[in-house]
Amino acid sequence: MTLSDEYLASHPTYVAQIANDVVGFYSLIVEPPTHRSIDGTDCSPPATVTLELDMFFVDTPFAGGGIGKKLFLHMKDTALGYDARGVLIISNPAAEAFYLAMGAERTGMEPPHGKITWPRPRLWLPLSRTSHGDAV
Repeated sequence: MTLSDEYLASHPTYVAQIANDVVGFYSLIVEPPTHRSIDGTDCSPPATVTLELDMFFVDTPFAGGGIGKKLFLHMKDTALGYDARGVLIISNPAAEAFYLAMGAERTGMEPPHGKITWPRPRLWLPLSRTSHGDAV
């Protein structure tokens, strides 16, 4: 898979490498916090940043070897760096069990649209910090 320079410039993207070969990656969609509510009035304090896990892939020969878990934990730490309360995940159905095992919660189904012709699980990964600052 090749990602365009435009995509990389607008989406934080992180890779897992083994011997200089990319074996997995993830990227985020980041929506900045706003001081406006849906009806346009000021709200204070501002809402937190909104994050969505846009892409998350591990190369098939490396699946099941812990790379996905390491990438996911890195993603959680990255999300906490944005001070996000959680991460939205619109999952490939085959990956849902992985996300659930990593702490995401199913909140519904995303209907087919565009080039995607099948419904996908809609998940929410709640984030918090322990008293020691570690992601949980």
